[in-house]
Amino acid sequence: MEKQKKGVRLERISKIYMDPKTGKEFYAVKDTTLDIEPGSFVTLLGPSGCGKTTTLRMIAGFESPDEGEIYLGGEAINHLTPNKRDTAMVFQSYALLPHYNVFDNVAYGLKIRKVPKDEIRERVMNILKLVEMEGMETRMTNQLSGGQQQRVALARAWSLNRESCFLTSL
Repeated sequence: MEKQKKGVRLERISKIYMDPKTGKEFYAVKDTTLDIEPGSFVTLLGPSGCGKTTTLRMIAGFESPDEGEIYLGGEAINHLTPNKRDTAMVFQSYALLPHYNVFDNVAYGLKIRKVPKDEIRERVMNILKLVEMEGMETRMTNQLSGGQQQRVALARAWSLNRESCFLTSL
């Protein structure tokens, strides 16, 4: 059974932090509304400190918005923990598992979700081909260039969420 494609909608979300030096509140993200169509590839682009990563962390559930609502496929997800959301995030540090090879890094989330082994193999191999990493399945992450490590991290996220929209920040 094929998964339904889901879009992401942010309705007037804001995230407020406290500046530890001044004790004053500031908006990391303020009153942001955004509609992302299912299956689209979206990049949040802007200067350092403008809220790109905070926005993605709220979508993924690692941060909660102080104001507004986040929807995935029409369902409000603010109350869901990260493991209950059908999302994946590529961290700026890539968060690759150094004791796993390329294949196992990409397959990690699928194994956690208890996807059948045959399906894991097929999905991982297809995605490695798409990111031009075919033939490198057994390489350890410390044997990869920075660009190759980035592609492995993207492949891992894509393997979990290939039917929905794909988000990244630069």
